[in-house]
Amino acid sequence: MRFDRLLPVLSLAGLTLGCNHHHDDKKWTAEELAELEAKWGFDWAFGGIGTFAHLNHAKCLTEPTEPYDIAIIGAPFDTAVTYRPGARFGPRSIRHASGRQHSFRGYNPRANINPYQNWAKIVDCGDIPITPIDNDISQKQMTQALEQLGMRRTVSYISSKPKLFTLGGDHSLTLPALRALKKVYGDREIQVLHFNGTENLVYLSVDIDVLDPAFAPGTGTPEPGGFAHYQGAGEETTFAAAQVVYEILTSMVKRGLQDLGRSDKAIKDEL
Repeated sequence: MRFDRLLPVLSLAGLTLGCNHHHDDKKWTAEELAELEAKWGFDWAFGGIGTFAHLNHAKCLTEPTEPYDIAIIGAPFDTAVTYRPGARFGPRSIRHASGRQHSFRGYNPRANINPYQNWAKIVDCGDIPITPIDNDISQKQMTQALEQLGMRRTVSYISSKPKLFTLGGDHSLTLPALRALKKVYGDREIQVLHFNGTENLVYLSVDIDVLDPAFAPGTGTPEPGGFAHYQGAGEETTFAAAQVVYEILTSMVKRGLQDLGRSDKAIKDEL
């Protein structure tokens, strides 16, 4: 090959390399990064990545140095059910149902605090990668994951060990959770509150127009895009689960503030 033909090729290659490294070599100042965060860092309640209540996401199981005070962790597992499966989609559905919650609109009038803008660093740790075809292996995986997450260091001095919210999943999750708590807290006594039905009377009002007109054409107020008769129970369950997490999380944060500086036995609150 002649040299006069090779020279334009080399020049073109150098131009390409120069373009590739044009933006990566920029040194960003703290002011510029703050400006980018102010301009693009905000997510509305209807946008953003689908974490619980739009919390920051961290792969806590593969990032052992990530600290937090309260963590949300999903356990997508339903191999232990005796009837219809589907609870493995629970963590994803609960996160979706929590989309109306947000740090800037998380004020809880019952507790008079916003748990998302308080002393606790709360993160969504994603899901435990559970093997779905062997219950013994799955139980061990969940136990090991919850134990590892429960041993993590906290950000605030208010709590010596982090608190975990586990989104299931079928009810067999209780066993690995208790095993993990035993290893995390040692000989300390652990009390279990098991909510599995109630004898109290409950009034639940569901208007017929919550269903799509295709399934309830006789409604006086048809609402297109409503639930199918199969979806109704599942949607109600996920919204209720997201609200339960929010209420208990609020009480945890409030309890931490009330116990701050106390040396005597803590006074019981609504949690």
